[in-house]
Amino acid sequence: MLGKLLKYEMKAVVKPMVFLNALVIFSTLIGFFYVMKVDVGNIVENENDIRYSGMMLLGFLYIAGVALTYFISYILLLLRYGKSMYGANGYLSWTLPVKRRTLIHAKMLNGILWNFWNTALCLACVIWLIALFMTKAGINIGELFREIPPVILHHFMIPSVAIVCINVFTVIFIGYFCITVGQLMKEHKVLGTIVSFVGVYIVQQVATTVVMLAGGFFSFMNDPNFQTSMNSGELKDTFWKFYDSLFLGQIIILLVFAAVTYTCCHLIPRKRINLD
Repeated sequence: MLGKLLKYEMKAVVKPMVFLNALVIFSTLIGFFYVMKVDVGNIVENENDIRYSGMMLLGFLYIAGVALTYFISYILLLLRYGKSMYGANGYLSWTLPVKRRTLIHAKMLNGILWNFWNTALCLACVIWLIALFMTKAGINIGELFREIPPVILHHFMIPSVAIVCINVFTVIFIGYFCITVGQLMKEHKVLGTIVSFVGVYIVQQVATTVVMLAGGFFSFMNDPNFQTSMNSGELKDTFWKFYDSLFLGQIIILLVFAAVTYTCCHLIPRKRINLD
């Protein structure tokens, strides 16, 4: 039954998602033809050239546009969840001959799968176009990667990928949680959802700050001898240990938020549901 529900949920949002994906791909192809046509190397060497400013502006607009399409896709997933669970269609959802847990899992999996796909597509398009731009500017990508110190790969790139992957499902759980909390306010559901988002954001920032304070990161960075010691290599190992602790702390925070919001999405509907 979970598979049938998931298939139905994915079909319900496939048209707007395909449209948004097509916009990302189309804008990336336009960027591809633009980069291939212009003399990127010559423009980059002349930063005072108006063409350089124009190219940077186009690059900014492209990245902003891709980010906007991702944000819209995320909002659509939240709207789908809210309307199908607590809107007019909620009556149909809650009367289906399936367990509440199965119903919620289907909607969560739908959000996670679509969010994973949208995230992967947006990142792939942006990274590909940036790599093409760098190649046209005369930068050897292969040589650049070979020159990246292993310490950067192990302490920065791999943890960053891990955070992105965890964030794919965490933001879905958080979004669904905020909608679930919002529906408790019968006449102010939208306001309740927005306030919930703000509250979650504030708690996340406080938790991140606590992790940084607990790890002594601020005192370490404010040490007057920090730069000299880093240049001499005396504190490099200590610095990366602090950096690792920050990444680990951020990962733990995301996992805790995912677990708490996931649980609340199951518990709150048991107590009270306000359907339109």
